[in-house]
Amino acid sequence: LFGDVPQQFVLQSAPDGIKWSDLATVNGATGFVSTEFQPAVLTQWLRVVCQTSCSIRELTIHGDVPGATTATTATTSSPLTTTAAVSTTQEVTGTSTEGTTSTTGPVNRVNLAELKPVLASSQRLATEHVSRMVDASLSTQWASATGDVAPWAWVDLLGVYNVVEVATHWAEDVGDYEVQTSRNAVEWTTVAHGAGLSGQSVRTIFPENTAATQWIRIVCLSFASTCAIKELYVYDVAGPETPATTAPASTAAPASTAAPASTAAPAENLALSKPVLASSSVLPDEYAARAVDGLASTQWRSAAGDQWIWVDLLSSYTLSHVVVQWGDQLPSSFNVEISSNPAVSWDSVVQQPAAAGAQQVDLGSTTQWLRIYCNGGCSIQELQVYGTPANGRLLQAQDVNADPILL
Repeated sequence: LFGDVPQQFVLQSAPDGIKWSDLATVNGATGFVSTEFQPAVLTQWLRVVCQTSCSIRELTIHGDVPGATTATTATTSSPLTTTAAVSTTQEVTGTSTEGTTSTTGPVNRVNLAELKPVLASSQRLATEHVSRMVDASLSTQWASATGDVAPWAWVDLLGVYNVVEVATHWAEDVGDYEVQTSRNAVEWTTVAHGAGLSGQSVRTIFPENTAATQWIRIVCLSFASTCAIKELYVYDVAGPETPATTAPASTAAPASTAAPASTAAPAENLALSKPVLASSSVLPDEYAARAVDGLASTQWRSAAGDQWIWVDLLSSYTLSHVVVQWGDQLPSSFNVEISSNPAVSWDSVVQQPAAAGAQQVDLGSTTQWLRIYCNGGCSIQELQVYGTPANGRLLQAQDVNADPILL
């Protein structure tokens, strides 16, 4: 769905996000432009290249996962399905303790790493990209380049969790590896180290005093030719930490919009770790998910000009209020908007000047999608949304032109 319509655009695909191939050249048009591939195209990356200036309101892609089965879904699968077990000695935070690496274990736990953002030091083949280690399939793998002497791969859990266990399903033997944690993807703490087993899932149980974390990194220390992981599983018990306390409002903020410092925080921030989308971002570490990660030390920063960020609450809620914790780039004003179908239209419910610090906006609207529209470039450290569940769950229909479905 285009905003500003180009004369023509090219659809391209790539196996690795680097080597692109043209699939089709299409004439631009107002409204929805649909392109059907016959036969279907097997790809991981898809790119739209506009021949003239353009803007895109919504991009939807439909297809099937090759070879997908229910055995690889997050709620029914487990990496620990065989019965062989082997004992080893692990070193946890510098202290030698007796641990167990096993290929047996509980099932039906949520894998916090599945389909989350990942990064690696290198990759061997275009089909062995690091995203393969969190794609819920044991038929794919990430493999480091053969010349990488200290390969690593990390996953951003998009929230701070009390991680209790990491299971690594190895593709090839690794003599020694480390499991590390971080709250900022810069400073890392080694939690444990062990030995990998080819074709096996090796469990690492974290000690009870392990600090909560957002990033998990696997560092391969010794290996034959490459470090290769079929799937990485991360588990917790308590779930995300309570989000960072919102900073008190600036004294410069209008009394009607400032978040009162004495007000007790609601039980649940509905936006925490939910899917988000932004009109732009400037720096690699200031992407949209930073606005809902529960950390006041991170932020989403937009480009210049009018910009927006929306969050999908994954259900319909009657909202009581929103708290916007501004970062170091303040817009002149902002709108709080809601939608029943974010691909089509948004309704502004509040517009007011922006003020440094935390701003609370009282609402009474029922919605699944909420957007902050900045009149001028902006940065948001944390977007917090509070309310109570509405009747039923609001789902976006397959046809984005159709009315939403209320179950």
